Amino acid sequence: MNWDDLRVVPAIAEIGSIRGAAERLGVSHVTVSRHLRELEQALGARLFDRSSDGYTLTAAGEDICSVSLRVQEEMAGLSRRIMGRE
Repeated sequence: MNWDDLRVVPAIAEIGSIRGAAERLGVSHVTVSRHLRELEQALGARLFDRSSDGYTLTAAGEDICSVSLRVQEEMAGLSRRIMGRE
């Protein structure tokens, strides 16, 4: 599992679509789809229910989304600490 795969989950969850998440992340919708597919394959679990209304987190998706948000916070904090030293 890699960070690029993880970071798409909160974006999709918040916006409810691959295209919207792609815009938010500044990448193509194909890239977001690929990261989601690779993450679901690596975990062996479906992270979103897909419907005409959009993407909704499954229970596994909620767990991954929560972890991903904590990782984002930690990475931002790490960057601030490191930059503050120089």
